[in-house]
Parts: sequence; C-alpha cells; structure tokens
Amino acid sequence: MKSGTEINIDLLLRQLKQGSEPAFNTLYLQHSRILLSNIRNLVKDNEVAKELLQDLYLEVWENRGSIDPEKSFKSFLFVMARNMVYDDFRRVSLDKRAKISLMNIALQKAYADCNHLEASLCLSVFMSSLSFRSTTRA
Repeated sequence: MKSGTEINIDLLLRQLKQGSEPAFNTLYLQHSRILLSNIRNLVKDNEVAKELLQDLYLEVWENRGSIDPEKSFKSFLFVMARNMVYDDFRRVSLDKRAKISLMNIALQKAYADCNHLEASLCLSVFMSSLSFRSTTRA
C-alpha cells in the first residue's frame, strides 16, 4: 500500500503529464533544494549548479509526457542531474582542449615568425585563462 506522500506524488505526476503548472511548481519545491545541493557537491560551483538545475527542470517540463508515475520520480531526477553534470564536465573538458589546441597553433606561428614577445604574451594570457571553470556555459 502506498503512503500519503507517494499517492500525492503519483497525483502530481499525473497532473504534470497533463501540463499542470501548479503540479510542476509543487514538484519543483519538493525536490529542488536537495537536487541543488547534490549538483553543487559535484560541480563545486554554485552558479553552475543553479544553471544545471534550471536546465534539468526545463527538460522535465519539456518531456513531461514521458514521465512514468509508477517509477520513482526522485530517482529519475537524480539520474538526470548526474547525467547533466557529466555532460557539463565533458563540455568543459572539450572547451579546454580546443583552447589548448588553438593556443598551440598561435604559439607555433609566433615562434615560426620569430616574434618571441608575441609568443610570450600569448602564453601568459593563455595560462591565466586556464582556471577550472574559465569557459562559459553554452
């Protein structure tokens, strides 16, 4: 037998599937704090965590028709959050590799042109931009 909370979530999920904004808002209020905390622990950046949480709930809203009220909504949210964090890690890593590749090309050209001052300046600017979260989110 389901508890009152489980029945309430079932009802909210069924309403959400039908496009109910109040149901969406209630589910958001029930889960967003713990999700934000979990995401923040993974990304170590409060602003990035907030953006990922917004992205997660936007995806929930856009895909509300495919939510299965018979399955754990909380588990669904945590799996989505984890996958979004991993996607963000991959994106940041790719951005850094692209930045390194472009800087390598610029340095090779500067050294090939015997412009050591320009190469040193490029290297200095590049090194200062390599903080962990230096790339902006798309």
